[in-house]
Amino acid sequence: MPTGLKQLIGIVVVVVVAALGGWAWTRTLPSANAEPVDPVVSLATVGFGHGYGIYGWDSGLQVVLVYDGGEPWMTCSGLVETKPTDSRRCIVPFANGQTVMWAISTVDGKTGTLVVNETSSALAQGTTVVHLVFVGDRLVVTQYQRSMARLQQRDARETVEELFAHDPELAPWAVVFR
Repeated sequence: MPTGLKQLIGIVVVVVVAALGGWAWTRTLPSANAEPVDPVVSLATVGFGHGYGIYGWDSGLQVVLVYDGGEPWMTCSGLVETKPTDSRRCIVPFANGQTVMWAISTVDGKTGTLVVNETSSALAQGTTVVHLVFVGDRLVVTQYQRSMARLQQRDARETVEELFAHDPELAPWAVVFR
């Protein structure tokens, strides 16, 4: 077989393998047009001075937000009312006159993105606890990764209260869930 033909066959094989590999890799990426997934667990309340939001998806993503200094006039919206990429969006007023807008986006219910006042952070599969508090006029957002049983709508508040009550870092906010 002539050397030129061998080289041509080699090039064709490399191009085909590369193309198939690239196609297979792109199939694992989320689609840019993918629709957000609504949580199956969704509880939220804000009283004078504190509040929470509990959100859970069938595929394993769970987010618990704790508002330290929140006011009871929180407004939230779901898939229908929000921009097309958000699974959940809320505006929470605080006692110091400031407001916080946050949104959770997920297209697979496993991982997602949390945006708090236009600052984004990744949400990994599992439970992410987010504490929001103002220190003076500065918003402090702290995230904690925890292991917790899959949340169910019927007992989500009690499950989260139990986690907080037995976790030294989260225990100061357990009262929020009572």
